[in-house]
Amino acid sequence: MPEEVVQSDSNTVLASIRVSGNEKGFSFYGGTSLQVQIDPAWTITPTDIFIGSDGVNPPAHTFTVSADDVSSAGLLPHAAGIDSGVYIGYDPLSDQWTFLVSNAAVVRLNFVITASSSVTGLEPINFVNADNALADRLFLQHENGFDHVSAAAGVDLPLPCGSVTAADFDNDMDVDLYLVCTTPATNRPNILYENLGDGRFQSVLNAGGAA
Repeated sequence: MPEEVVQSDSNTVLASIRVSGNEKGFSFYGGTSLQVQIDPAWTITPTDIFIGSDGVNPPAHTFTVSADDVSSAGLLPHAAGIDSGVYIGYDPLSDQWTFLVSNAAVVRLNFVITASSSVTGLEPINFVNADNALADRLFLQHENGFDHVSAAAGVDLPLPCGSVTAADFDNDMDVDLYLVCTTPATNRPNILYENLGDGRFQSVLNAGGAA
């Protein structure tokens, strides 16, 4: 499963980051004081979490950092993808926080960051596919095989949905499509595609519960 970073509301950042001999992370502006939760606890210890240019270790996997604390400034120098750890730093000149995950092995870490004030400008760092979505594909079966009809049917959008079921949800004798959607950091609304009866489908607004 790929990595993801999202802002679930004005004060909350959620991230799920996987590294393997490289470094990835994210940055944002503002926030002043941040409550940071990093898990799973068995993957990393607080001694592998480094805050500021001096690499201060927090007391636990849930901790607070503040822009007003001089020990939060800067990032501990390290070799990306070789040195293992989470590197957190604040730039007082730009008001920007940076979070980096580096490891020579395969590691996935999850972050929940709750800020005391609004954050802006959330950006992934070194993500290969930041939206984690591939274009949907629809194949219709016939006696000689399958036809790829995604574009013509209108179901070729890049959506983070991993499961689909086909059924007549609106009792009009046409088979509709129900997509179950999620991403590494958060759940996404499920999607109901109504069959229009002419080979095309359209998304039904607010019908993610198939109501």
